[in-house]
Amino acid sequence: MSLMMTANVVAQSLIYFESLQNWQRQGGPVLQDYEFDSHYQVAADPHVFRTQDGELKMVYTGPDPVLGSNGHATIKLASLDSNNQWLPDTELLMGSEAHNLDLNKETSFYRLSDSGKHQIYYIGYQSGSEYISQIFMAEANELEGPYTLPSAPLINTGDTIGFPVRTITSPSIVAYDNRLYMVYCAWNDFPYPTEVQVHGAISEDDGHNWQPVGEVNVPVCMEGALTTGPDGLFYAVASTNHGFSIGRSAQPFPETGYDMLPEPVMTATGAPWEVDEMNTPQLFFEDGRAYLYYSGADYLSGWWIMRADTGLVMGGMQPQSVNVWNLPVTIVVILLCGLIGLLFLSQSRANS
Repeated sequence: MSLMMTANVVAQSLIYFESLQNWQRQGGPVLQDYEFDSHYQVAADPHVFRTQDGELKMVYTGPDPVLGSNGHATIKLASLDSNNQWLPDTELLMGSEAHNLDLNKETSFYRLSDSGKHQIYYIGYQSGSEYISQIFMAEANELEGPYTLPSAPLINTGDTIGFPVRTITSPSIVAYDNRLYMVYCAWNDFPYPTEVQVHGAISEDDGHNWQPVGEVNVPVCMEGALTTGPDGLFYAVASTNHGFSIGRSAQPFPETGYDMLPEPVMTATGAPWEVDEMNTPQLFFEDGRAYLYYSGADYLSGWWIMRADTGLVMGGMQPQSVNVWNLPVTIVVILLCGLIGLLFLSQSRANS
């Protein structure tokens, strides 16, 4: 068996990329939440994950439970009921310990740290009219909290390797080669930026400190997310002018960029659920299917969370850029060990 043949065997566990091209919507919203003093809906920016106990949970941006329509955006938890329906659960993050820099909290990302702590990364800002948002991280011993709110941003606005970052949105995180990689959208102005770059940061201490690296070639803007697939590859989804786009790579920050599916993989359907926005998409993989959770909006009524899904097809050398030299190190080691074993077996047979 040759090294290329061995690589083909490993490739059978890769997702056939084109199976992510066509999606079927759930129908209407899968999660709705209301301001208690109005009929306005506030449920957006979903991040879905499995807990250690096997429960499916979601963190999202929700309404203020105390001040209602006069309050601030909060981070809430949603859970599935006995009928497999998403329902608002509890408020996770409210208030501020950072001089009101994060009174409003949006685009949250949940991560279970290596130490067992529950981490929620989010953007925080004081005023919606100015929207000077930065990245913060809260931490707790239990998923439901209580969370310790940060006293300062984790990643600040300001000059980042020559780019003037005025506003930050949509952080997401993946693990690779014993480090954490974060991507986010960096705006040079608000509300009318002349440029929005995808920026990256790297952590080597379980997410407590991050080193910004400036612009990276990861297609998650606008307002998308980076996810590790069941095949160990990295999948990036974003909201573009045409709809949703999806790319993938064997490394989180590849110099040559991501292989991309033809755009768009989904477009807005309009009334009643995607009138003004179809935004903040996140990919979630489970049991041979892929799910797209995202925000839909009609500004007159509010925001809600939508879902689409598609079946996964495994096999093939997709993407074409995936070969033995840019696969993760662990896979390369397995391949090389297999090759050495085959060579030793062949030599033993020749000697006998």
